[in-house]
Amino acid sequence: MESNLSWIAASCFPFYWFGKAMLKYAWRIPESEVNNWKKSILDIFGAWNTWYKSIVYLGNITFTSLIVFSIFFWGL
Repeated sequence: MESNLSWIAASCFPFYWFGKAMLKYAWRIPESEVNNWKKSILDIFGAWNTWYKSIVYLGNITFTSLIVFSIFFWGL
């Protein structure tokens, strides 16, 4: 996990919902390691932590809304 921290931090949009589920269930990474990884990313952002969380949540809500919108209106 730590060797790819810069790449992981750069792709932070799916981190909270999709990414965490994939890491825990698809790749079977222990939750303690995922939580340590999350803490180290938040420590790296430091003072920008609030902006980071806001952008991540906004991105997650946007992408989830697009999927729901697509399914509801186009039946995909």
